[in-house]
Amino acid sequence: MDKEIEFHWTKTQRGAPAIQIDTNLYRFQKRNNNGSIRFTCTDKRFNASVTLLDDKIKFMRGTYRHEERLPPFHILQVVHEFRQKTVSDIRTPLPGIYEQRRQWGTTAEIPMFQQLRSTGYRKRLEILPPSPKKTNIRTFIIPEVFRLNLSNEPFLIHDSANPDRIIVFASKKSLNYLGTCSIIHSDGTFKTAPRYFKQAYTVHAWSADTDWALEARKTDIKNYIADIIALPMVPVYLVRQRFDSIG
Repeated sequence: MDKEIEFHWTKTQRGAPAIQIDTNLYRFQKRNNNGSIRFTCTDKRFNASVTLLDDKIKFMRGTYRHEERLPPFHILQVVHEFRQKTVSDIRTPLPGIYEQRRQWGTTAEIPMFQQLRSTGYRKRLEILPPSPKKTNIRTFIIPEVFRLNLSNEPFLIHDSANPDRIIVFASKKSLNYLGTCSIIHSDGTFKTAPRYFKQAYTVHAWSADTDWALEARKTDIKNYIADIIALPMVPVYLVRQRFDSIG
């Protein structure tokens, strides 16, 4: 061929070798005597085929008569990287992983989080301990990895089941911070409580120290504050985002 056409090695849904050209997928058909490899359209209704030799496209025959079958290859790479990250970094919430990846490209290049969320949670469930059941809500053991905060400091400070299971999370830094505040707020919610638990209860602190508020405009100070006041179920990156929006 006069013009070299770009392609990417990939696999079919069943794991067979395949190549992708633009948004079209070709599955492996056979290896010829001269060392070339023939690939055919994954849609058997069409006779489009590609022949590779020395890892280059030598021939393309037939044409596609159907709509685009796949997203562009770089989009598939983003999805693959997102799935891998959800398994390798279980301590980062999925929205945080998505946000990290989105910062590397433009919004138009990356699928919406809603499109990736179900796949990410399904992948993560494959490696996480099973969720507590109603029958063992009073006896299940919290894994060690969930007893620490993002700074690897003790985070589980109370766990009892007499007569009801009560679990309390807090870091030493956050407790020290609470002790310095003149105003403390608390909030209990039933709607967003973890499954089989009746209520989730949070404690918040507010400081009226004007000088400290001015210093908090510095990025490093804001990050430090976000780390020490982050509460259970509230990802640190969200706390930092709120600081950025009001800083």
